[in-house]
Order: sequence, then C-alpha cells, then structure tokens
Amino acid sequence: MANKKFELLAETNIYGNFRIRALISFGDVKAGDIGGFVSSEECVDSEEDDYSWVYDNSSVDNSRAVNNSRVYNNSRVYNNSRVDNSRVDSSSVDNSSVYNNSRVYNSRVYNSRVTKDTISISGLKYMITISDVNIKIGCKNFTTKEWDTFDSDTISNMDSDATEFWKNHKKMIISLAKKHQKDIAK
Repeated sequence: MANKKFELLAETNIYGNFRIRALISFGDVKAGDIGGFVSSEECVDSEEDDYSWVYDNSSVDNSRAVNNSRVYNNSRVYNNSRVDNSRVDSSSVDNSSVYNNSRVYNSRVYNSRVTKDTISISGLKYMITISDVNIKIGCKNFTTKEWDTFDSDTISNMDSDATEFWKNHKKMIISLAKKHQKDIAK
C-alpha cells in the first residue's frame, strides 16, 4: 500500500536522510507542510489516523516514530531506536549547537518526553532507557519515582528474574536517573 500521508523529497541532510512533505492534513500538520528528515518512509507511521511527524531539521534515521509521536527542534532519533507515543525536543531555546538538541540512540522510548539525550544501558539482562521522567527496563516503563518505591512483590510480578536483577542494580539505575533528570530540570 502506498504511503498517502507524506512523500520523500530530493533534499537530503548530512546523514543522507530525505526531507518529507505532508500529503494530507493531520493533527497540527497541514497538507503541503515541509517536515524534517527520514532515512525511509518506514521511519514515521504512515497511517492517516496516526499524528506522528518529524518537524523542522529533526531527523529519524533507521528508527521509528509511531503512535502519535513528535520529533522537534533539531532532535535526532537514530540507530534502531523507537519513539512510541512520545515527544522528542530540545528544552533549550538556543539550537545553535548540536549539544543543545535531543538525541535518542539505540533506545526505546514509550509515553515519555525527551528534552535531553536519553541514557541507554545494554549488556545487562534487560535493556534500560532513561528519559526526562521515566525509566524503561525491558518492556516495563514507569516514572523514576514509581521504580524507586516498588516493593519486592511488585518487582517479582514483572518477571521471574526481576527481583534479583533489581536488588543488584536498583541503586545504580535510580541514582543515574535522578542525576540525569536533575540536570534536565536546570
């Protein structure tokens, strides 16, 4: 089935991604609006009832923005990341430096907002992604406060190996998330 939501234009960015243009109106996007950059049509959900979009000079490169996700303010989602029902943007008004822009790299972000680069931890039993207020461990996505207050029964109900994992890694994960989220609040 052909993509009826947007088309790829000939203009490319430094990563070789194509600029997109809306073919229909949806959400705050009007037919004819120029969007950001994608590496392929598969990077943004093309269903007409899904309001996912890449704005301005932001890019989604070999990744996916789905379920009404928005990527703004020169942000970059790349390296097999998935942004699901989330917003990725820069908390800074000054977008003159790449370091002021958000990046989602090799991460899965769900029901979150990203205004600063996510933190991804791999190599443990579960993949961990830390965003502005949430921590996603494996497929479980909760706020840092929720993770910090879960009791052993709640953790053990998530997965049979979760209790031992959480006992060994909770302090490191919570400390890292609080530090990351404190830096965002500045």
